[in-house]
Amino acid sequence: MKQRDFEGRKAYLATLRGMTGEERLTLAFELRALVMEVARAGIQAQRPRLKDEEVQAILARRVMEANGAARILDSSR
Repeated sequence: MKQRDFEGRKAYLATLRGMTGEERLTLAFELRALVMEVARAGIQAQRPRLKDEEVQAILARRVMEANGAARILDSSR
């Protein structure tokens, strides 16, 4: 890890430590929402003809795959 990256991470962690649990949880939810928005936009950019429901299904599948749940869904078919 580069020194600059290490210092940035150190500052970020110090900031998190200065927050209450509620503030950290709120931040986590906000970051998750942002990631989902960016992922949704990426899917729409790759496949602009998809309906919103189809984009949402692809996004849900990607989230499940990232969490290992897709294997469970596939084995139940």
